Amino acid sequence: MKKRILMIGNTSGLSGITRDLNAYKDFFISPCGGLWHDDEIEILVNPDKSKLLQKVSSLKKRNLDYLITIFSGHGAYRRDGTILEINDQEEIIDEADLKADASRQLLIFDCCRSSFATLNASATKLSASLSVSPIRAQYERRILQAKYQVASLYACSIGEVAIATASGSTYSMALIKAARDVVNNNTEAYGTIAKVHRLATDITVRQNPQQNPDYCLEKCLTGESLIISINPNYKGY
Repeated sequence: MKKRILMIGNTSGLSGITRDLNAYKDFFISPCGGLWHDDEIEILVNPDKSKLLQKVSSLKKRNLDYLITIFSGHGAYRRDGTILEINDQEEIIDEADLKADASRQLLIFDCCRSSFATLNASATKLSASLSVSPIRAQYERRILQAKYQVASLYACSIGEVAIATASGSTYSMALIKAARDVVNNNTEAYGTIAKVHRLATDITVRQNPQQNPDYCLEKCLTGESLIISINPNYKGY
C-alpha cells in the first residue's frame, strides 16, 4: 500500500506548533495510530511556498492510496475557502493547494478561520506490545476498504479563531486524545474520522466554548469511512 503523511507547521510566534507536530507523529507511529514508518512521514516547518507546492506536486505523481495532510499554524477564511500562512515571510496558500489527487485523503487544518481582513495569530509513545506487521497490515487493509474520498477537518468554524498555547494547539491535542481514547477505552476496532472528530469537538468546546471545530465529510457508510486510529488489542481482526 502506498501512503504518506505530510505535516506542515508555521511556528511564527507559536511555540506550541512544534509540540503539535511531534504529538501527531508520536500518535501515528504508535500501534493505535497504525504503526506508520518514519519514512512515510514528512514534516515541513515554515516551508517556502515554492518548496511546499513542489512537495504536493510530487505526491500527486505517486498515485497514493492514502494521504494525510496536517497543517498547524496561522490561518484565516475568505469567500472561496480557508487560507494558510505557512512561514514567517507571510506566504499564503489556499487549502485547495494541499489536495494531492490521492485516492483517499484526509486534511486536518488547525488554524484560525476568521475573516481574512482580520487575520489574527491563534492564540509518551505507546509501547508496541504486539508485533508490528499484523497491526500495520490490518490498518492498511481497512484504509483500502474506504471509498475514494477527500475529507477535511477544521479546528474551528468560519469566523472563529483556533487557540494555540505553548503546550500545543487545543484542537490538535484533543484530536490525538480522542483518536487514542476511542480505540483504547472501547471495544471498537477503529476510530473513524467522524467519531474521532466529534469527540475532539466536545473536548475542544469544553476547553474553549468560542472555538467550534468543523468538518467536510462524505455521507458514506461507516465501513467506507476513513479511519484515524486502530485498536491494537482488538480480537476480531
